[in-house]
Amino acid sequence: MMDPDTSEQQTDVQEEGLRTSLKVVCYLSAFFFTSIIIYVFSEFISSMLTKMVNKWFVEEEVSITQFDVITTVGAIYLIFSLSKILGNHLGASGTEIGTSITNFPNPFHDSSYRDGSFTLKLENKRIFNKYKNLSYQYKLDMELYNELEQKYRHVLVRKISI
Repeated sequence: MMDPDTSEQQTDVQEEGLRTSLKVVCYLSAFFFTSIIIYVFSEFISSMLTKMVNKWFVEEEVSITQFDVITTVGAIYLIFSLSKILGNHLGASGTEIGTSITNFPNPFHDSSYRDGSFTLKLENKRIFNKYKNLSYQYKLDMELYNELEQKYRHVLVRKISI
């Protein structure tokens, strides 16, 4: 028979991840490499855009800087990313859309929607917990099986000796 502590133990399974120090080093390395890539490409793009604009579109000298390129690309990426995140949230969330004053039903909710990081994280957590619970259950089943096998052998030995 299972004691109440084992059921609590099953639901409180946590996924093991990288240590904090490794995460910091990982993100710092990613930041460093991304900065180098942005610097190299923005320099190339700004020089090419300056030459193209000055040659084909305007008569007076125009200078497009790296900052202009990075700002424009960053703004476009920010708008795209925020729109995608909000769309994923609206599609995955069944909650109402609203502020503290208004609450509108969510017309975008789809119960079969699976394309959001929000939904994928929940699904991943559910599957991981199910896997851990099954692993724990398998361990308990094997212990019970071994105990039963030992008792069966003990009974067979007694029966043969009689």
